[in-house]
Amino acid sequence: RLGITGQTGPLVLKLPAEVGAILAIAAPQRTPDQLAVLTNYFKSGDAERTKLAADLAAARQPFTEDPQITIRKAAVATAELPLPLDPSLERLRKDTDLSAAQLTNQRLTATQDLTWALINTPAFLFNH
Repeated sequence: RLGITGQTGPLVLKLPAEVGAILAIAAPQRTPDQLAVLTNYFKSGDAERTKLAADLAAARQPFTEDPQITIRKAAVATAELPLPLDPSLERLRKDTDLSAAQLTNQRLTATQDLTWALINTPAFLFNH
């Protein structure tokens, strides 16, 4: 038998005992575990395949998020926050609600107006 290779260094031409025993069994009679041992043995012997598998594993790693994207996401989250109400607008809304409530009960409104007028008269303030 004659073999030619471009590989430098010693060549291992002998198979491990486990692999040799599995190869002695006919292919259709091999168990899935034996097929896995054979597959792993031949995969580990191919340096280019090992390198490509490592490259594939590295390519499947998730990308790190770009810092600019993180900054923009934070800016969008800040922009989505509700704005605080203007204090004068809030007061106007409250006054509108109070006015609507006064219109429903005119007797109370008249009583409050009369009381306010009496309290603020100079005669009442003088005698009190």
